[in-house]
Amino acid sequence: MSSFIACVYFSKNRAYLLLPNIYLYENFGKILFSLSDILVALLVYKFLNRTGLNREKDQSFYLKVTCFFVLFNPITINTSTRGNADQLVVLLSLLFVYAVISGWSALLAGCLFGLAVHFKIYPVIYGPLIMIYYYYNCNVEKKKNENNNKNDKIDVSVTQRWKKQFMFCMGGGLTLVAFTALFYVLYGFTFLYESYLYHVTRSDHRHNFSVYFYQMYLKSSPEGYSIPTLFDRSLSVLAFLPQIALMCMFYLVYWFQCSKNKTNARFMQQQLFVTMFLVTFVFVTFNKVCTVQYFIWYMALLSFVVQRVRELNNLQFSKTNIVASALLVVTWIVGQGVWLSQGYELEFLGKQVFINIWRAGLGFFLVNITILCVVTASTMK
Repeated sequence: MSSFIACVYFSKNRAYLLLPNIYLYENFGKILFSLSDILVALLVYKFLNRTGLNREKDQSFYLKVTCFFVLFNPITINTSTRGNADQLVVLLSLLFVYAVISGWSALLAGCLFGLAVHFKIYPVIYGPLIMIYYYYNCNVEKKKNENNNKNDKIDVSVTQRWKKQFMFCMGGGLTLVAFTALFYVLYGFTFLYESYLYHVTRSDHRHNFSVYFYQMYLKSSPEGYSIPTLFDRSLSVLAFLPQIALMCMFYLVYWFQCSKNKTNARFMQQQLFVTMFLVTFVFVTFNKVCTVQYFIWYMALLSFVVQRVRELNNLQFSKTNIVASALLVVTWIVGQGVWLSQGYELEFLGKQVFINIWRAGLGFFLVNITILCVVTASTMK
């Protein structure tokens, strides 16, 4: 029996991964995804210690940050324990980044990247950042900076850099093609469409946080009740343009930062994670479908934003930083609360509040834009 019968538009591999739910233990998936939370926390803690300026003295601080944003985050706990696999995709994404910055084989790192993309498409947005990182820091040769400031100074040829980039792309491409070919043989074009192509033209009219929700809801009416315009037909594709434009801007900023700090490996690694947060936040905020489970894609990466802001403020937080951060968090939570109150009226009380849901989504969108501007201004220095 195919999992596509249930109209779940994700890669088939997750269905195979959860077969023990049927044959071994019914809560196997929830345990697996909860274990992913723990492994993500371990990786984040390891990364924070690796990219920190004062690694030995700040370990307790990094542990608190990891617990706050990953281990004891109610959103990640709820998402994983209800059987959602998004944290597993986050884990795969962090694994291939770990392989990259630890100097593992670029081919192996690429294979992990291809596996992550096959599980869910969104990690592909990290590809350009890895290409930039490999060009300026491919971990072929390391030596201490002449000023003995514990920054790694790297001296490699352009050919070696391109070789790393090529091997990473080849590993990712071959892995993705291999899995795609395997499941295409098993399930045909249905697999290609419902795992990949569907998301390009996706027009999800169910209520969600997206600013495009109401327009998609209106154009989802049965044929004869409305005449779709050219804009209606193109919205699913046009919605990608703001995402792509903003992500390309952050790619360019990271490229510029690396070109100016190419002798500082620690900075490039730290800023890699910060930029990963920014492009993920942009991708989720501007996506034509946006639900709570998408928020965990950037939750763990928020730890590196805190680390960066703290270092830019001489390893401490001013009262202004604390008040501003608290205000943003409270506003973000309130924005969700307002939207959820309308969702409750629709789902549980049966009220026709679609326009109110959209208005609440617009308010939440403005909150996210404010957060994006504040984080960008605070970290891209």
